[in-house]
Amino acid sequence: MYYNRPMHFLNVLIFIVMLAKLSDNVNGMAADRNVTTPEENFILLKHDIVNHPLIKNKVPLSVTGQNYVSIMFIPFQILSVDEIHQSIRISTLLFIFWNSTQLAWDPKDYGNHTSIQLETDSVWVPVIALPKTAQSPSLELPKTIELSNRHFVAKLPLEFTTTCELDLEHFPFDTHNCSILFIEMYGYSIEPDRYPGFTLPLSKYFSTTTEWKFLDSSCAPIIVTGTKESKPFVYTECWITMERRSMFYIYLVIVPIITMDTVALFVFFISAESGEKVSYIVSIFVSLTIFNIYVNDIIPRSMNKVPQIVSLIGTVMFKVAFYMLATFCVIHRYHQNNCKKQRLSENNSGNGSDSAGTSLETLDDVTNVTQYDEKSEKTSPPIFLKVDRNRVDVVKDACNAFDNVNDETGTAQKHGYYKPPQTLRAELYRRFVNMTANQLDIFFFVLFSLVNIVSYCWFFP
Repeated sequence: MYYNRPMHFLNVLIFIVMLAKLSDNVNGMAADRNVTTPEENFILLKHDIVNHPLIKNKVPLSVTGQNYVSIMFIPFQILSVDEIHQSIRISTLLFIFWNSTQLAWDPKDYGNHTSIQLETDSVWVPVIALPKTAQSPSLELPKTIELSNRHFVAKLPLEFTTTCELDLEHFPFDTHNCSILFIEMYGYSIEPDRYPGFTLPLSKYFSTTTEWKFLDSSCAPIIVTGTKESKPFVYTECWITMERRSMFYIYLVIVPIITMDTVALFVFFISAESGEKVSYIVSIFVSLTIFNIYVNDIIPRSMNKVPQIVSLIGTVMFKVAFYMLATFCVIHRYHQNNCKKQRLSENNSGNGSDSAGTSLETLDDVTNVTQYDEKSEKTSPPIFLKVDRNRVDVVKDACNAFDNVNDETGTAQKHGYYKPPQTLRAELYRRFVNMTANQLDIFFFVLFSLVNIVSYCWFFP
């Protein structure tokens, strides 16, 4: 019995030393860390953090002296754009940061471990909302968050729909700036990334295969001034600048519409004698109408302003309609001149005398006809004057008036007091009325060509 007492004392001493050593390991104060494996160091670090009072009691951020949360917004691609509901759907990566200085540790004491994963339900987390989203405004954080030596990081790959005011006036050459708001529901300030040294060069991996492409993205804090009783409130607004890829619309809408407009002008190069002017312009108009029905499925329907491409299509429709009216005017003038030539030729041939005067194949011979009429009336009136006396009198009076005007104009020019026509409108109308069908074709072609140049310069400055 005497010999067993030292052995019993020794066992007690060994047990006490082991308890002290275990206590030091639990509190992270072990004297020798070199003999511990990386797995044991990680388990030890997580044990210390999980049992920390701030973590166990979910102490809010404001209690620790912090009042802001930082975010980093990294857009990937635009999935879809809804012009009717004025919304866009995007995929993005969102990082949320907040600090807790009391949860710092020395990585050397834990095998150089700098971060651990914690359950989201076991710690305090901010509640962030997106007011402009078309879905649930509150963000759902992932199941685990990362604690990196006093820095909490929540990484959210998101795919959400948000409203965006789309100005489609310059469709399909439109560029839009869409804003996304981030607000903390418990009054903490949300500011753009203040996490030191954290950058991700992901812009070069943005998708370039969709209808839209990114031009730029940025974030800035927005300060809302509070009242005397409340402090200022800060939230973050991020912008996405996107541009539509217009090559599809150029080749399938703009080029065909301009081509049809140009081809329609060729109607004024077709002779009125061929009888193909009306059928040509009508076929162009029908083709344009069918094309307009096809384009109706491509052009957006909801808009604050009418897109310029819609104005372009409407303008071309009206111009082709005016081409058609001008063609009818040319054909009417052609038949009118032919009727006059035919009647004058029939009247001239009914005279029966070879010495009656000159040929009446053109309307330019009216002056000769009137001179012949003045001479022939003194002897024996010709047969055609008896048949249509009133018409010949009208022609003769017009020619006499024209001669009088020429005489007065020549006299006035000699004496230096020549006066232009009373109004420019009357002179232009007289010239227009005296044009032949071919002259009208040239006039309308030049007129509508100038209209096309002005309109296209306005649509595509």
